[in-house]
Amino acid sequence: MISHNDDTEAEGKDVTQGEIDDVVLLVDLGSAVMNAELAIEMVAVDNAVHIADAPVLEGTLNAAVEASSSKATADSVVAAAEDAREYSKVDQERG
Repeated sequence: MISHNDDTEAEGKDVTQGEIDDVVLLVDLGSAVMNAELAIEMVAVDNAVHIADAPVLEGTLNAAVEASSSKATADSVVAAAEDAREYSKVDQERG
């Protein structure tokens, strides 16, 4: 189940109570990765939690578009987010 709930507290309860199959996290800094990993260990849920190695803004947009598909899986959402690493923001010929 891909959740589209805007209520963060309710989302947390859905995850810990097993009502959501998988969770995909996007993080901005190394310390956020560490905090996410600690939270995953502390919550100890059976759900699969994935940390996408992706730029936050572009990765989030890609992940949101992918997650809106009825065929989306956690792996496809992570892959979509991580595809954003390949985006070039500056035309290298212009410098």
